[in-house]
Amino acid sequence: MIKGFFFDLDGTLVDTHRANFEAYRQALEDFGIELTFDEFKKSIGHQAKTFLPWFAPNLSSDELDEIAEKKKRYYKEYVHLSVLNTQLVEFLKYLKPHHAIVLVTTAKRANAETMLEHHGLMDMFDQMITFEDVTDSKPSPEAYQLALERTKLQPNEVIAFEDSSAGISAAIEAGIAVVEVKDFRP
Repeated sequence: MIKGFFFDLDGTLVDTHRANFEAYRQALEDFGIELTFDEFKKSIGHQAKTFLPWFAPNLSSDELDEIAEKKKRYYKEYVHLSVLNTQLVEFLKYLKPHHAIVLVTTAKRANAETMLEHHGLMDMFDQMITFEDVTDSKPSPEAYQLALERTKLQPNEVIAFEDSSAGISAAIEAGIAVVEVKDFRP
């Protein structure tokens, strides 16, 4: 029997790709680095500490940290570019009264909360697993394993919703069945 549903955020519940891209583009531009959306798409599903060196290989770790901080500040300016997956959110609302609902994201907690607040979703989750809660981000199964631990559910009692290959791999490695969310934008 399914007792819980675990949802990824970026690209699954909300298409945040354009908002993330614009915030990273502006932060990188502050360092004289141009970023195209096609280049940015390669980073989807990965944590900034992994992909920022791809875009700025000649910068120091302190400079990369500064870019990440700038991105966080710029992000709030671009949150309006995000698009809610209304069909999946309606399904989530239907499930909420009788199931454990957990957000499992590689996003930093502040960014996740900004997005959830913008779309009125803060109260939808029993638990939130974010970047700060794990040592290894997706594709590591750690975030999903922590969600299982916190909900006291077994992998066969949960279904995960994911859009990225890293997230799908993480859920599968944790033993959780996955529904792949494809591009839901009109």
